[in-house]
Amino acid sequence: VRDLLRRHRDRYRPVGFVDPDPTLRGMRIHGIKVRGTLDDLERVTRKLKVQAVLIALPRPTPALLRSIVNH
Repeated sequence: VRDLLRRHRDRYRPVGFVDPDPTLRGMRIHGIKVRGTLDDLERVTRKLKVQAVLIALPRPTPALLRSIVNH
């Protein structure tokens, strides 16, 4: 994550993470807040006026990817 942010800091401004693990909510990863779980993705993207979503999951199922894209 840190390398990605460093390479693209002029083009992208990360505003938060969502993670399947609800215990991470409110924590920070490299200074960026975990805003909620995947169930919160639609709310978070709307609230923060997100223009792009980066999906970084080790082995997402096709159903999970469809769900994320639909949000």
